[in-house]
Amino acid sequence: MRLWGSFRSRFLVIAVVLALALWALAIYTGRVITETATNGVALADESRRIQKTLDGLVWTLQEMEVSLFLYILEPTERSGAQVRQKLRRVGDSLGRLSRESEKRRFPRIYGEVRQMLEDFRQLRTSTEQLIEVASDVETRFPAMPLVRSRLYPATQRFLTALDSAIHSETGLNSSTRMLLELRHLWARQLMESRLFIANRFGVYGAPAASMDRNLQDRSIYFERVLLLLEELAQLDKMGELPFEHSEAVEQMREAAALYDDLFAEVAQIYRSPDWRRDLPQMRQQVEPALLQMWQRVEAMSTRLGTLLEQGIMTAVERARFLGYSLWGATLVAYLFMMIGYVAFERSIRKPLFRVVTALENEGRGGRTVRLPAAGTDEVRLLNAAFEGMRSQLRMRQLRLSSVLDHAHDGVITFGADGRVESFNKSAERLFGYSAAQVIGRRGSFLAPELDIAALPESVVITAGEESGPIVTVRRRDGSSFRMSLKVRRIELEDGPLFTAFVADVTEREELLERLRQMATYDPLTGLYNRRFFMEELGRVIDRAPRGRTNYALLYIDLDNFKYVNDTLGHLIGDRVLVEVTALLGERLRRGDVLARLGGDEFAVLLHESDSERAPAAAEGFRKALVDYRLREEGHVIDVGCSIGIATLDESVNSREQLLANADLACHLAKQQGRNCCHLYVVGDRKSLDSMSLHMGWSQRLKKALWDDTFVIACQPLIELRSGREIAREALLRLPRGDGGMVMPAGFLPAAERFGLLARIDSWVIQRVMRNLADGYSGSYMINLSAWAVNDSRVLKTLVRELDRTGLDPVHLQFEIDEHAAVANLPATIQFLMALRDIGCTTGVDNFGASYGSFSHLRELPVDYVKIDGSYTADLFGDPVRLAMLQALNEVAHAMGKITIAEQVADAQTHTVLQDIGIDAAQGWFFGRPEIFRGSATAAQSDQNCAS
Repeated sequence: MRLWGSFRSRFLVIAVVLALALWALAIYTGRVITETATNGVALADESRRIQKTLDGLVWTLQEMEVSLFLYILEPTERSGAQVRQKLRRVGDSLGRLSRESEKRRFPRIYGEVRQMLEDFRQLRTSTEQLIEVASDVETRFPAMPLVRSRLYPATQRFLTALDSAIHSETGLNSSTRMLLELRHLWARQLMESRLFIANRFGVYGAPAASMDRNLQDRSIYFERVLLLLEELAQLDKMGELPFEHSEAVEQMREAAALYDDLFAEVAQIYRSPDWRRDLPQMRQQVEPALLQMWQRVEAMSTRLGTLLEQGIMTAVERARFLGYSLWGATLVAYLFMMIGYVAFERSIRKPLFRVVTALENEGRGGRTVRLPAAGTDEVRLLNAAFEGMRSQLRMRQLRLSSVLDHAHDGVITFGADGRVESFNKSAERLFGYSAAQVIGRRGSFLAPELDIAALPESVVITAGEESGPIVTVRRRDGSSFRMSLKVRRIELEDGPLFTAFVADVTEREELLERLRQMATYDPLTGLYNRRFFMEELGRVIDRAPRGRTNYALLYIDLDNFKYVNDTLGHLIGDRVLVEVTALLGERLRRGDVLARLGGDEFAVLLHESDSERAPAAAEGFRKALVDYRLREEGHVIDVGCSIGIATLDESVNSREQLLANADLACHLAKQQGRNCCHLYVVGDRKSLDSMSLHMGWSQRLKKALWDDTFVIACQPLIELRSGREIAREALLRLPRGDGGMVMPAGFLPAAERFGLLARIDSWVIQRVMRNLADGYSGSYMINLSAWAVNDSRVLKTLVRELDRTGLDPVHLQFEIDEHAAVANLPATIQFLMALRDIGCTTGVDNFGASYGSFSHLRELPVDYVKIDGSYTADLFGDPVRLAMLQALNEVAHAMGKITIAEQVADAQTHTVLQDIGIDAAQGWFFGRPEIFRGSATAAQSDQNCAS
């Protein structure tokens, strides 16, 4: 296209020039506006973030400084760890401050942050050096190595020689008296030496005066020691001392001289200003580094406010300039729009209107309208468009043929006489014929169903329908297949046209058949599934005569299947279901229907059975599973089952009611102890109301866990020998709406029924550790349920909370009821060993309440036993009970366990327990449980709680 040949090109040239100018102005304006706004927002946001980060740095720096001074006062490993932790937090805050300021909006701030990082490195280095010096007594006090390694051995050498001389004498003579006096004087001078070191720490008053007094007294005693040694040496020269005394005197003189020299060195160190190395380190390095950081923080905060104010003023000035620029650009744009509109009317709109009129006349076959002169390329192109219209029709026909040939389904068109007019590629592949072999022949050549002349009207579908008949046809090679046939009729000017859409649906029908099988049978056991079984129940109820109880339903629930899944995995659980299916199938009669309802639940529909014969049949199924044992990886598990029985009588109106009756009977069988059968009677509906009440409790307990509304009551545990509190037992309570408390006996049965005990155990662990982290001292006893043994989440909760809080696990004591421990002894032993490996103390609650307590105690890895409260009740009126309590205490002590008595209610019981030798006790005599609320202890006790 010529650059100036058309109005379009002319308009484009002018428009491009104008657009480029406006575009450049708009880009510049937009960029400046965006940059100004972005810079302003970013400046304020970055300033806010930097200030917030700076405030966090100030807070962490204050915490670090406080912890550091606390460490100097008490340099323990825990306080040192806290200093390092606070130091890391300061480093993290500085890192965040560096990342916030490195965007270069505040280059001076970033430079000061870099300097502050250098100051922090110096502070961290000097602090680590201080901790290293203060962490060890010998590095903190320079004289300590000399005292331990040299002064103490010299003392021992002197005393050894003195003792050997004293013990070699057989009588009391003058030399013996001198030796005894020498030992007394040496002991006095040692005491003064020790007091000298103790007074260095200000134990007995002002250090300087006390130390001078100690040195003076020590010199007096030491001079008398030297005089006695000199007198003994004179006696030795005169031959009045035995040989053993002579050698001992010489050793004592050498040891005394060495001790005096060493003590002089020690005294010089303790009297010097550098007798302790951590304080100079603190004053000379740590405190200057801290002061430098505080000065930089204050300077940075002041400069940040100044820079923000300057940035805002700059943004306001640029915004005012941009406003004037935008008004000017708007006026220029309006002017060019008016010029362009006038040019468009004269050069484009009027010529185009004449061209449109000519096209309409050509379409109607009217007179020819003179076209405008081809003054521009646009008009010339419109004149050439007529020729293009003719070629478009041919192109559309080619496209239609291409679409038909690439269609997935076979497409065959027939004329009114039933002969094939088109045969696409998919139809060739489907039938095995080429289009040349089929076109012109009747449709019956391919299949009788494709004979259009004999096609019934019902087969022809309308435009809104999607489905047609499924027929069986043959290919050219003789193989048969299932074909879907959809025929549409289209009315044309020269007669109707039939279009047949055909597709091979053999695989689809096979898939539908497999889906029907899956909808009827359980894929694991091959039994009927719940859907089919419910349909069969409906058919039985519909055809059974009213009033006849000739059908019964057994609802079978495996008792220990969940334990198999949790312990051995789902693969072993699937094997159990298959083996149980085989055992149940052996008991089936012809005509009975066995189905798997889901999980570990099965159902049997018995024909010709009533309320007298059905229990016997159910007992047969139960006995079939009584002897079944699962043996896997050393485990031997009795699976067992509970069976609910319901008969089809006049009171049953639907299949759902019959199944619900059997399900309720099964639940009642489980409540009766499991591994038994129960026949549903009308009175069992009261038990259903009880179950509904349990469901209400389930929702209430879940809400209490979710809302964190449980509370902990703590009861003290007293050591009988000393009378001091050694631990507190955490007792769970549930608040009532009226201000009272529900005891565990009121809600734990419902929690056990609905599997909430492990979650409650985890909640108690978290709350107790929160109390410890909030500053409560001492140890806590936590009573875990039997569910905690098999639920790994309890141990994971304990480990996670220990990592989070950093608490010492020695403050946590976990106990499990003896009956629950014995019920699953291998898992309990493994669980208790895991608690011990973590560092916690373990125990057995209600010890002695079951038979074989002594044998169980030998196997359980526990540190203490809580003797069942029944033994401490009425000790004075039952001598047998007192004897049993003594036996339990002695056996537990023989096994190295600590014994604890429960439910001590009076002073007489307290006295008896002390006489027996019980280690510790708890009960109302020592204190009632008190409720914790939040992080403080409330005065409310269990005396005001609901039972």
